[in-house]
Amino acid sequence: MRVHTIELANLRVGSDVIADFDGGFLWVVRVTERSLGHRLVFEKSGNCGRVSKGDAQDIAAARASDIAAGLASLAPGEFTRARMPPAAR
Repeated sequence: MRVHTIELANLRVGSDVIADFDGGFLWVVRVTERSLGHRLVFEKSGNCGRVSKGDAQDIAAARASDIAAGLASLAPGEFTRARMPPAAR
């Protein structure tokens, strides 16, 4: 089952897919603050290749899960914006 949003502590990890110009898909994972503005903290993306949209969504969900697991493994208070790479614009 695909999960498109994972919420932990004060962060929200969401996944999405975007159609690529060559008929494939790109996966995108965004980490935002769980505040009123949902400010973007971190964004990462990659190529899924030429797969079905459902498979691309599965890949995106798996990447989001990996990122969320990494964030969840941090000790409370260990996560700071300074430690995360800058968000891609």
